[in-house]
Amino acid sequence: MQIKSEYYQTWEEYKAENPIVSDEGLKADKIQNYEELMYKFIFSLFL
Repeated sequence: MQIKSEYYQTWEEYKAENPIVSDEGLKADKIQNYEELMYKFIFSLFL
């Protein structure tokens, strides 16, 4: 299924248009840290 939209694009299309962005450029540890902080915050709201 191919969606033609000016707003929607796949990750591969985005990387092709923006060569600065790459899989290695993502800081997985930083993103994971933010995710863990977000879960801690949400769970603290329930306690």
